Amino acid sequence: MIYDLLEYFKDNPRSNQLVIDQYTLKSGLYIRLNKDDTESMLVVKKREIPQGELYDWFKKADYFSCITDTNKAFDAPKKVMHNNNYFTLFFKTKSLLEQGKLKDDFIDHVPVFYDKLIRKLDSKDVLDFSQKAGLVPVNEEAIIHNRDIILEKLPEIARKAVELELKDDDYVKLFFEEDMEAYQREYIRYYYPYIFNKNDFNIAHGGTIYGLSAANMGLNTKKPFLEHKTTNFKVPFRISLEDAMEAKKLFEWLSNQKNEDGKPINEGYIPLTDKALITLEDKITNKRNMHYVHVEKGTDTVIDDYDFLPGITDEIKKFEPINYLMLEYYDAPATSSRQKMEQMVDKYLYGFKLKRYYKTNPKDIKGLSHKLMNLLLLSRKAMEDFFIKGDDRAISHCVDRITLGLVKEKINEKETVFFHNTGCAINIRLALLKYFDIGGKKDMGDRVRQMFERLAGKVDSDDVAACENDSEFYFAAGQLVRYILLQSEAKELNHDMVDAFLNAAKVKRFKYELKGIYQKYNHALKLRSRRFNHLLSMVMGYDIEDHAQIDYDMFLAGLAAKNVMYMVKEENDHENEK
Repeated sequence: MIYDLLEYFKDNPRSNQLVIDQYTLKSGLYIRLNKDDTESMLVVKKREIPQGELYDWFKKADYFSCITDTNKAFDAPKKVMHNNNYFTLFFKTKSLLEQGKLKDDFIDHVPVFYDKLIRKLDSKDVLDFSQKAGLVPVNEEAIIHNRDIILEKLPEIARKAVELELKDDDYVKLFFEEDMEAYQREYIRYYYPYIFNKNDFNIAHGGTIYGLSAANMGLNTKKPFLEHKTTNFKVPFRISLEDAMEAKKLFEWLSNQKNEDGKPINEGYIPLTDKALITLEDKITNKRNMHYVHVEKGTDTVIDDYDFLPGITDEIKKFEPINYLMLEYYDAPATSSRQKMEQMVDKYLYGFKLKRYYKTNPKDIKGLSHKLMNLLLLSRKAMEDFFIKGDDRAISHCVDRITLGLVKEKINEKETVFFHNTGCAINIRLALLKYFDIGGKKDMGDRVRQMFERLAGKVDSDDVAACENDSEFYFAAGQLVRYILLQSEAKELNHDMVDAFLNAAKVKRFKYELKGIYQKYNHALKLRSRRFNHLLSMVMGYDIEDHAQIDYDMFLAGLAAKNVMYMVKEENDHENEK
């Protein structure tokens, strides 16, 4: 699971640098107090990344000096100071200034913070963990020395903040020039006592402390239900202190991932290639063994989906979304790319709601009909397994039922029916049935084409025409309904004109609706049209058993396909077609 990924990450000799490379400084003023009594200053603005040695130094020092969160600040309960060591002092401009002047209560608070810092670093917890890490106790005189220098420089720092017009939420960060090894040492001193979920669960074994990792685990007094109640052990697992620190770095690295355009990404693939190189890719490419991760970013970064994908590749057997319904303006080319196939399914069946909502909590999904919401929730895991992870087992079992539901929902997608959209969705459905070799339906697309050609010949024949089977009846019924609706004087075709057919539970009801729509619009129909009379007699004269299942596939295909009434378009017919 996740700790398989951790093993891969911690084996990388550059794991520290990987995290720092992705780390960015928050906006504000950065000042380094050098050992030669000079100062080095850097201003960082939002969405701007400075370059140079000074920036690189601040980035490393800042990474090693930040607190894990304000709840674990040395400065509780006020939480004005956000640094974790005595080489630094971090605070926001609004804490420093009031109406452009240095706050008296801030000056008074600085010694209070340093007193808390000394007490915390001398506490039993910190000393015990420091000893495990091989660290000597902190020199209290060094802390007081740094405190006095900062107190002396506060008026000057306040003036700089005013001159630079720093915003209230911009940081002012002060650093003392020290070797980076010293910063790393204090980083360990701070994080070791806080790295586990709760130190009450820690145990010592073989000279190493093992505890419950805080990564992807919320076991605490607010979530006691995660505690094991019926076993000899209360927590689900423990990891070593060193592994907990590596897990922290892994989650920080994942939290700061960006794509080629510099935009944050929350999922991707980590290929198992050179151990010295770890990268999160947002696309599947050539056939490789990969880790897949999806992270949820918030107060904490959480891996909410992980899989090891052996031999995953973007290359698939050719998907051929043929234009079975002979639609105009249908752009869905054959492809051997998993990603391009996903794009077509998302576009034509889900209306661009699939990829967008793969992981979204249902309560946060907006703008979907009740039916489309249900279809999305029922199918998105199967679709994700195939398109993201290359596993076709789930999609093979549900693709028939789900895509038929999505095609029906296309009728209700908008107030006005666009038969073209429904036709595009049917073409993709038929291609998917063939692609996944769905028994009894994999050749349905070819049968639709043959059905159209056979029907076109019958309506143009001088002989009496009749439906040969149920499939032909439903296809012809769809053609008839489409033609009748197009004769309507209504400016727009509302979906309730078709809903009655889709909601008919019995064949008897379906034929009743056919008679009803004919009677409603027969005043606009050309009764001398041989084609129409043949088509009408084929549909109305066909006897079908009431207990038979309604063939929605053929009805919808007939409804959305090119219409036989317009095979040779007369001028008046052409004007009526929409």
